[in-house]
Amino acid sequence: MTTEGEGMIEFRELLQELVQRGGSDLFLISGISPRIRLDGRLIQLDGPPLTSAAVEQLIDHTCPVRDSSSTTMTSDGCPPDQVLEVEDVGRFRCHVYRQSGEWAIAIRAIPLRVPSLKELGLPPLLGDFTRKSRGLIVVTGPTGSGKTTTLAAMLEKINHERRVHVLTLAQPVEYSHSHKKSIISQRSLGTDVATLSEGLATIRRENPDIVAFGELDQLAVFNTALSLAESGHLVFGVIDAASCLQSLLRLLDLFPLDRGPTVRLRLAAVLEGMVSHALVPHAHGPGRVLATEVVTPTSAVRHLLREDKIQQIYSIMQTGQAKHGMQTLNQALVDLYRRRLISATAAMAHSYAVDELQHLLQRTDVRLRAHVARPAG
Repeated sequence: MTTEGEGMIEFRELLQELVQRGGSDLFLISGISPRIRLDGRLIQLDGPPLTSAAVEQLIDHTCPVRDSSSTTMTSDGCPPDQVLEVEDVGRFRCHVYRQSGEWAIAIRAIPLRVPSLKELGLPPLLGDFTRKSRGLIVVTGPTGSGKTTTLAAMLEKINHERRVHVLTLAQPVEYSHSHKKSIISQRSLGTDVATLSEGLATIRRENPDIVAFGELDQLAVFNTALSLAESGHLVFGVIDAASCLQSLLRLLDLFPLDRGPTVRLRLAAVLEGMVSHALVPHAHGPGRVLATEVVTPTSAVRHLLREDKIQQIYSIMQTGQAKHGMQTLNQALVDLYRRRLISATAAMAHSYAVDELQHLLQRTDVRLRAHVARPAG
């Protein structure tokens, strides 16, 4: 058995390999060798399968106190999601869980520096979202598509440009913001605040101008977000969904059916922007490319939302690109394909409206072939 010091060195080496190879996640599960997620695919690292004892020893470095008789981890009363900073290596979100009766760890690499909207390849319209004085901005997309990073980039832009108090509530706090023009108070559930209900109840007493929620997918959180937006705050929130419209449906489904009309009226009144994105493998080498869907709530969008005609908003997104900066995910995928950044196969794999995308790609290929065949001059 390795000593605690040796175990720390091995754990550090695993994290170093994750960072050096550009991976997003590290999985430590008994019975298999460590694996990382690289460009969306799982890659097995060299080394023998981890034993149950080895995994528990690695957990000691992410969660020093635990109740082995429980199915949850605790560290001085903290939840199983924690952020770990390793000097000269990086910052990591660690989630400890049980599977098949044994402990396991899922680790997400977090950049030490918050990237800018431009560096992420996000549309300039998201910069306009950060200058709003009030309302609700929703960031959505599938798990692992970079929602938290996008939110952090928008908050950092505010931090550089506006003199406001920003309050974040998340479990755990992933990106660390230093105070610049803004004050950014980052509250982590389980450490800075004991419970979600306590965190929600005390927000107004902390006197924020802007509030950001790590997750909107609980009724109490979304209802608080609506109330804050209605009272003149600018509110950001994240939710897992494949598209902007699916995120709207998920949010509305949090409320009982009989409250639907009232909630739609409230949401239509405060919604100020939505962004959804997917990470698509690069056509030429390693890495992934960001494909972004954007909704701006025009009067037509608000009307359809109030009237419970959410699916019809898609047609407005299709035609609102030039005037309002909106675009569908398919339009973004076609643009990336036209620029030869992604393949048609990859585009199809990430679309939620495949028939429409296939038609758009066929039209694009015809135009490209005509352009190539056109004689110079």
